[in-house]
Amino acid sequence: MGTSMRFRSRMIQVSVLAAVGVLALAGPALGANQVKGAKYSGKINANGGLPITFKVSSTGKYVLNMKVPQPPIFCQGGGPPPPQKPAKPAPITSAGTFTEKLRYVSSSGTVVATMKVTGTFHAHHRESGKVTITWAATSCSGSAGYSTKTV
Repeated sequence: MGTSMRFRSRMIQVSVLAAVGVLALAGPALGANQVKGAKYSGKINANGGLPITFKVSSTGKYVLNMKVPQPPIFCQGGGPPPPQKPAKPAPITSAGTFTEKLRYVSSSGTVVATMKVTGTFHAHHRESGKVTITWAATSCSGSAGYSTKTV
């Protein structure tokens, strides 16, 4: 093999390694589409479209202040919705996903419902996921999809 062939072969190897390195670094960031510092607002696909809002931290690492003022109920019920306890910051993974847990309490302080929110950030300032609510009266528990976008 001549010098020119070895040089060309070596350049191809270096180019392939460089491309693999760039893709390896870009891979985790491909799913992380959250907008740093943005507020997201949308609807849960249950009970006529219940509101859901939250903010992404300025670093883009946490979901903050998630609010779902009226949790979904999957049975016949009445009365005012129980108040939501303040949500804790939920970490956002490198793939752009998060899980948040919300609690709803009665006037006596008893937890009457818990809601798990799992979400994924998408391109174009959008996010979507699933809410799963567990009521003390388990016959009223269920799950629904939701979607949000930046406002």
